[in-house]
Amino acid sequence: MKPKTHTLKSARSLALTLAASGCLMIMGAPLAHATSTVSFLGIAAGDASTSDVTVWTRATDSANLGNAVTVTLQLGTDNTFASVLTSQSLTTTTGAVGDNTLKANITGLTPATRYYYRFVAQDDTSNKSIVGTFKTAPTATTNYPLHFAFSGDMDGLIRPYALATQLPNENLDFYFNCGDTIYETASASTGSFNDATSSLNYPDTTWKNSPAVTATGSSATLNGVPVGGTTFATQANLFHDFSKKYREQFLPVNTSGQYGLQSFYAGQANYTCLDNHELGNKQYINGGAPAGGSVGGASGTDMATGRGVDARNGGSGNSGNVNDAADALSSGALASLGGFMNKSTGFQTLQNVFMNYQPIKNRGTISASSDPRTDGTQQQYFSQSLSGKKM
Repeated sequence: MKPKTHTLKSARSLALTLAASGCLMIMGAPLAHATSTVSFLGIAAGDASTSDVTVWTRATDSANLGNAVTVTLQLGTDNTFASVLTSQSLTTTTGAVGDNTLKANITGLTPATRYYYRFVAQDDTSNKSIVGTFKTAPTATTNYPLHFAFSGDMDGLIRPYALATQLPNENLDFYFNCGDTIYETASASTGSFNDATSSLNYPDTTWKNSPAVTATGSSATLNGVPVGGTTFATQANLFHDFSKKYREQFLPVNTSGQYGLQSFYAGQANYTCLDNHELGNKQYINGGAPAGGSVGGASGTDMATGRGVDARNGGSGNSGNVNDAADALSSGALASLGGFMNKSTGFQTLQNVFMNYQPIKNRGTISASSDPRTDGTQQQYFSQSLSGKKM
C-alpha cells in the first residue's frame, strides 16, 4: 500500500483593514509568518529492497525544543522534484524514546531505480533538508553490475571524516556499514598532538572535544558497584550520552566546517550492522551471557540487571566454570543470574538509541522458542537475493 499523498497549499487569510471611512475587506492576502525555526540534523535511507526503503531524519524546532516536529517527506526520480511521486506527512518521536528522530518505510518502488528524497518543514515549505538519493535493489533474475563499498569504525576521534564527502560521487548502489557507527570513548585532544611519522606538532584542537560517555560498569571487578568516588551510568545517562555521540556524527567540529557524515549518509542506500561500541564496549557486548545483578547510578542499583557474571576460569562466583556457557545453563539457573544480557535494561536502551539513529527498517521481534538467546529480541536482519554480474 502506498503512503497517502498530500498536496501542500500556501496559507491564505481574510484580512480586515480598518480606516476612518469604514471597513475595507481584502480577499486572498497572504498570512505573514516568521521564518521557520525547524532544522534537520541529517537524512539517510536504508534497508532498500526491490520495492521498499526506510528513510530517516532528525528534526528539531529551536523555538519549541522538546516538542514533536511534523515534516513532509518528498520522493521523486529527479533531484529537482519536478514530479513528486510520494508526499507523506511524518512526525518525530520525542523524549527518551526517539530523541526527535523519525523513520518511515516507503513501499511500491520499482527495482533497480534511483530515487531522490528530502524533508520539508510544514511551517515553512521553503525550509528543506538536503537532498538524499538511493537505488532500489535489482531483481534476483537481473544481470546487474553492482557497485558498492563497505567499512566501519566511525571513531569520533577522526571527525569530521574529510574523505566521507567524496563517497557520494561514486554513485554507489549501496554502502554496507560493518558496525561501530559511533565510539563511546572520548574524542578530545589535549595539549599538543605529535605525529610520530612526520614529527609535526599540532596545536590543541579543543573544538574536537567530545567526552567519553559515563561508564556503564566495571569490567575489571564485575560487581556493578562504583568504586573510588565514581558513578556508573543510569538508564537516563545511557540514552543521553549515546544519543549525543550519534548526533555529533552529523555536526561540524569547527565554525563553517564540514558537517561530518551528513552528505555521506545521504549519498546512497545504506545497510547497517551494530558492533561492540554501540553497546558501550563493556558488559553489554556480551548479549548471550548472563546479565547478573543490578548496575548503574551512585550505588549500582539504577537498573535491575546488567552487571554481568564473572565467567573467568576459577573467577569469583564461577566455581567449576558453571558460567562459561550461558546457553548451557538450566532455565532456573539462568533466571537466578538475571537472564541473558540482551534482555537487560541497559542493553535494550542502547539498542534503542542505535535504532533511532540508523535507517534500519523496524521488523518486530524474533520468535524462536527453542533459542532463548534470540527469542523475543529485536530482528535486525533480512536477506535480499541478487544475481549480480562480474565486473
